[in-house]
Amino acid sequence: YQVQLGWTAVPGANFYNLLRSEDGPDHSFYEIAFNLPAGQTSYVDDQVANRRTYEYQLLVVDNNGCVSLNDNRETAVVDLAELALENAVVNDDSANGVLVPGEAANLPLEIRSLGGGTASGVSADLVSATPGVTVVTGTAAYPDLTGGTLMAPSGAPFRIQVDPDITLCGTQADFRLSMESAEGCWDSAFSILIGAGLT
Repeated sequence: YQVQLGWTAVPGANFYNLLRSEDGPDHSFYEIAFNLPAGQTSYVDDQVANRRTYEYQLLVVDNNGCVSLNDNRETAVVDLAELALENAVVNDDSANGVLVPGEAANLPLEIRSLGGGTASGVSADLVSATPGVTVVTGTAAYPDLTGGTLMAPSGAPFRIQVDPDITLCGTQADFRLSMESAEGCWDSAFSILIGAGLT
């Protein structure tokens, strides 16, 4: 995540120091950038977290070493789309909700946008970390997701196949869903107990 900052050059400045408060204007400021040249009028803060509010203040240092605060404070709210797996349902071929050895299942994995922005161009890849459990359809596209929206794949769901090995019964099959949009990438892990439902 990034915050793009800009300011007007201050006459008589020798250099700038940039201050940030991580919890708004009523909290302590600390320096995040030092000795920025007098001609510089922008800065990218790439040390921010999503769903946080930041306050910025510019310190102006003149040729005599005198320090003054620039009158303008800048507030930035970082509230971008963030995706997470919300629901994973086992739609097994026998339609009883229990995945057994030798059976295949569709997984209409629902993801939610947790941030305030829109996640666009959303897709996801599913991988199995369990021998004997194969991902047959491992990529799915999703519609654009706005803050709080919950959606299943816009096309075919993910599909998995369990080998017909009876020793897999009782095995926990582990999966990782890697989600990507124009705004970023996220991973979620989940498990399915073979011979039982989702865990």
